Amino acid sequence: MYEISSDPARQLLIVRVSGFWTREIMATYRAEVGQQASVLRQAGGCKRILVDMSHYPIQSGDIADGHAAALRFARETLGARAAIVMTSALSRLQATRVATSSGHRLFNDDVAAMTWLMGNTD
Repeated sequence: MYEISSDPARQLLIVRVSGFWTREIMATYRAEVGQQASVLRQAGGCKRILVDMSHYPIQSGDIADGHAAALRFARETLGARAAIVMTSALSRLQATRVATSSGHRLFNDDVAAMTWLMGNTD
């Protein structure tokens, strides 16, 4: 369902999601992401987030809203920018509005996403 890791030296949180989610999974996920982000903040900051959704199908509105809220929190509270990797055209349609309105970007692959995240420009 999800894997969360961090790279404190690069102030980077890495999230990989897959499968169909329930509200319970979303609640657990949000708590774990918050915990990892807190650890990064204590170690110097959480300024970059890579979210790999390349194996993540279209979700219900509740789950999509949960991801949208997490992205807003990342930008508004952490000051982090997120690169979201999506390969499905339909998933990109669902995510485009949320990603761009919160200052994040969508990418087709990890390499392009990491290049943008590690660059100095928004």
